[in-house]
Amino acid sequence: MHRIALRTVAAAALLSLAALTPARAQWAAPPLAALRADPPAAPAARPAPALQEQERPPSPAALGLGGVAGGALGAVLGAAAGYALETSLTRCRGDEFCGVLGILGGGAAGEVLGIPLGTHLMNGRRGRYAEGVAATLVVGLAGLGLATQLPEPGPVMSVAIPAGQLIAAVAVERRSGAGKPPR
Repeated sequence: MHRIALRTVAAAALLSLAALTPARAQWAAPPLAALRADPPAAPAARPAPALQEQERPPSPAALGLGGVAGGALGAVLGAAAGYALETSLTRCRGDEFCGVLGILGGGAAGEVLGIPLGTHLMNGRRGRYAEGVAATLVVGLAGLGLATQLPEPGPVMSVAIPAGQLIAAVAVERRSGAGKPPR
């Protein structure tokens, strides 16, 4: 029963990631006039290719949506992987807290990797994924450090840290991907 649920989650994760990246066939083809063997006499009079519209980077809201989807998917997959790893290493079965640390650690790691991955894929892989991961890790660690100093850390950990990570990932992706064509 447990293996079936894990396979279902993994299959849903792979399908979600595949849906975020466009296939080569979905990219706009150049107009037929650009494919002719003999170009027109006045190349300056030709209209701009149709790809100009697609080369604009997505809006920050679209990047944020990709980051939310990637972070949620990463947290779920990371939590599942953390649970499986902890229960296999400790061989605990039926304990009340069996796998809780694996779920929390794996979910956090999956979120740190998933948020910048979602923004990176939504941006057409223009930016630098590693810088996004570093930014979300720094924001997450700073948020945890701040949460240890607060008397009620619940709201900080559940809302402010992921929001800060999302803002950092979008900012890094926009800065590092500015002016680059999609891959």
